[in-house]
Amino acid sequence: MDIMEEPISFYKAQRNHHQATSKAIFKKMGWFSVLRLLVFGVTIFGIYLTFSNWKLAFIIGIVGTGIFLYLLSQYTDLKQSRALHKRLAKLNEEELEIASGNFHQRPDGRQFQDPKHAYSLDIDLFGRGSFFQYINRTAIAEGTQTLVSGLLANDTANIQTRQEAIKELAVMSKWRQRYSGIAQGVEVEHSARSIIKWLRAYQPFLNTTWYWLTIAFCGASVSLIALGIMEIIPIKYAGYWLILGLAITGKFLKQINKVAQITEKAKDTFRQYTLLLEQIENTNFESDLLRQNQEKINSENLKASQIFSKFSKALDALDNRNNLISAIFGNGYLLWDLRQTYHIEQWITKYADKVEDWFEVVTLFDAFNSLGNYAAYESSDGVTWTSLAVPTTEVAQDVVTRHVVVAGDTVWRISRANGVSVSSVVAENNLPRGGALIRIGQTLTMTKRGVVKTVDSPVTLDPSIVISGGSAPEEAPAEAAVPVSDAEDETPAEPADSPDSDSGGEEAGLGEGASESDSEGDAPLPALEPLVSESSTSDVLYTVARGDTLIRIAFRND
Repeated sequence: MDIMEEPISFYKAQRNHHQATSKAIFKKMGWFSVLRLLVFGVTIFGIYLTFSNWKLAFIIGIVGTGIFLYLLSQYTDLKQSRALHKRLAKLNEEELEIASGNFHQRPDGRQFQDPKHAYSLDIDLFGRGSFFQYINRTAIAEGTQTLVSGLLANDTANIQTRQEAIKELAVMSKWRQRYSGIAQGVEVEHSARSIIKWLRAYQPFLNTTWYWLTIAFCGASVSLIALGIMEIIPIKYAGYWLILGLAITGKFLKQINKVAQITEKAKDTFRQYTLLLEQIENTNFESDLLRQNQEKINSENLKASQIFSKFSKALDALDNRNNLISAIFGNGYLLWDLRQTYHIEQWITKYADKVEDWFEVVTLFDAFNSLGNYAAYESSDGVTWTSLAVPTTEVAQDVVTRHVVVAGDTVWRISRANGVSVSSVVAENNLPRGGALIRIGQTLTMTKRGVVKTVDSPVTLDPSIVISGGSAPEEAPAEAAVPVSDAEDETPAEPADSPDSDSGGEEAGLGEGASESDSEGDAPLPALEPLVSESSTSDVLYTVARGDTLIRIAFRND
């Protein structure tokens, strides 16, 4: 774990580090490009010199191609690593901009505004300059939705559990940034929800017999080609075999194309989630919430990232059909598309019902990273974390439901829909014959006993904010709990009259005798103008519209 002691210094150091690393990797990529070009040239020249001996030329071509592909693979890995460091450098640059107050160009979440929500409009939860715009660091769409759901939930349950998870992520600054950098590295074309829906609805069309047929066909192809090269049989038979393989593949071409069209767009999503699952699996978490979610992806003999990687490789293998040479020779001699489609179908059959749980874990970490980042920045001045206990009171309450009988209703069906027993419905409505006879249009009442939880605010009133005119502040109970809603609307009580106060009904300490230059000793507080003078009082009629709040109405009629 890495504790971010001072955010600005941390962001600058990380930005400089990733920029320097990116430049170093770029130089290394240049050397690999030169080596690839050199191997390609040597291979072509070797084939040219040995062209009369086609067997030797073939071997040179195979070896040269192998070396070239290895160098290409190393170059691709370096390219991906450099791209990650560039994203991390940009991420830290953005954090510096946000820290300076320049964040209004970021997504503001105004699409999540709901006029019917209890508080989202009143506290500027979404919109320009909103809390969401300031804290949001999610990198995937589902993570954003999870963060929004949490902000709108108004759920007091398990507050301490969530707080411990945020507290743990707050000190894992480098881990959070790497997680976001990886998530930003893949542009997905399909949402996780649409992929889950497709996986659950998919019906396989290949069975095990066809898989073993592809294995046997592949072995036969290698044997025919080898016999042709050794001139034991005419090489033309290898050509006939190629045509047979293409014909077999053509029999399933329509179904394979349908699978390929969908998986081609979904493979980026699985590649992204594979890398993110690896990040979660390879980290030791201590908070209960993070550990519980980590266990969801470690319930198999294989790790979830390995399972996703297996599927991602099968999707990439099927995608090779877009290469003309691979499509002809791969399907003609190896029945490549059939075998890869079979692997994809087997994976879907085994893991389709578990993918949603794994996706949810990834999105939860993406959402909580935003909260952890906010907590790290806001508490970087040494503010300690304190537990927020929210006391609740349970009050028994009866809920009465009325139901008008329609055609097809039975007492059993009505009772089940309303969560009560059949006997209680019969007894409460005095139904004849145990409820066997009910009439269409008859109104049935059902009473269900329940418990309603009321939340008591944990906020206590600070005695220093109690104002008393011209004298020592009045003492307020140190432990007095004041509900937030009451504290905002409560009108301060009038203090007792003072011998020094002016006549005419003015409140003590608020008269004209207060001076603005009083010393710190026992000087009275500065004079405050009354909120509403008696001479300007008037009645205002206002028709409440949808989305109105008391604060909004007050501003409109100021």
